[in-house]
Amino acid sequence: MGRPPAEDGGPERGPSIRLSKGAHLVLKRTSPWKAALATPIDKYRITFALPWEDMLLLGTTDEEYEGDPGQVEVTEKDTAQILDEAAFSIRDQQLSRDLITYAFAGLRVLPGGPGDTSKAKRETVVTEGRGGMLSVAGGKWTTFRHIGRTVMKKLEQLPGHPSVRTTSRCPRCRSGCRCPA
Repeated sequence: MGRPPAEDGGPERGPSIRLSKGAHLVLKRTSPWKAALATPIDKYRITFALPWEDMLLLGTTDEEYEGDPGQVEVTEKDTAQILDEAAFSIRDQQLSRDLITYAFAGLRVLPGGPGDTSKAKRETVVTEGRGGMLSVAGGKWTTFRHIGRTVMKKLEQLPGHPSVRTTSRCPRCRSGCRCPA
């Protein structure tokens, strides 16, 4: 693997996407925790603490990632950043390194462009290269159906592409119902 390829518009345009790493920590709880907490860090970022499976989920980092996507991992720097930022709103005894059960990291696909990843667009961006290749960046995996519909509508607009039926309408009655087809 490696970095995503530049959009088919050519290398002079630069990559249409970039990767941002988000790391999270899961800690044992030292006391009951019943509400989610989000604390602003700066104009663009928050830190959060969520009760999850009788544990406490903390996150997240947001930094550009240029390595092999298959090798993404939580670093000591990530762990220190998450614990330091959580300390703005959580008592120290709940943030002991001894309470860390595990950590995980993932990658966000963001639109290409200059500047810090924390300031990058988060909405879905669909672009078309000179050769007709569509690139999708931004959004969240939880919005996959919306992203899929957006791509399908874009494909329908391209010359020589047949009309594409999406699952948003029932083939039997042509409405948004859930009757068996």
